[in-house]
Amino acid sequence: MRGAWTRRSAFLRRERIGTAGAAVLAAKDDSRNLHAAVLTKLHGVRLTLTVLDDPAAAEVFEAAGTDVTIDPGDETAEKMARFTFGERTHQMAILGDDRFEVLDVTVRPGSRFAHRPAGALPGAAVGAIVRDGTVLFPGAEDELRPGDRVVVLTEPDRVPSIEHDL
Repeated sequence: MRGAWTRRSAFLRRERIGTAGAAVLAAKDDSRNLHAAVLTKLHGVRLTLTVLDDPAAAEVFEAAGTDVTIDPGDETAEKMARFTFGERTHQMAILGDDRFEVLDVTVRPGSRFAHRPAGALPGAAVGAIVRDGTVLFPGAEDELRPGDRVVVLTEPDRVPSIEHDL
């Protein structure tokens, strides 16, 4: 078991997980998600969000320090809200009793944040960038480029301005 722990920990260091503002854990295995949530916290990630396979496991995740647990069976509000966003927003999720939203937005060529660091986006944490079919886990200084799909975690009142700005 120690070997698996060491390999996972080394992988997280290589991926610079400690520089991330948030981690979203969504394997279809609660034990793996719990393990990953604890590891990411140990590596300095401030906010962990976990999609539950079994909603009854929420108490265990919360006791272990997971910040937000998501019951995928509670999708009604999310499905309705998806229709309110523009064509550049590919998907959206409402998390933690409407405390956070996850957006997947394409950066426009004319965006004021194109060619600026991911950390420059106010009121939001960039969790991932999809560029040319490759997923990048950016640090605050990694540049956003036109055409990038940016996965953003933010508070609901910031969604309109983030979509507008990107």
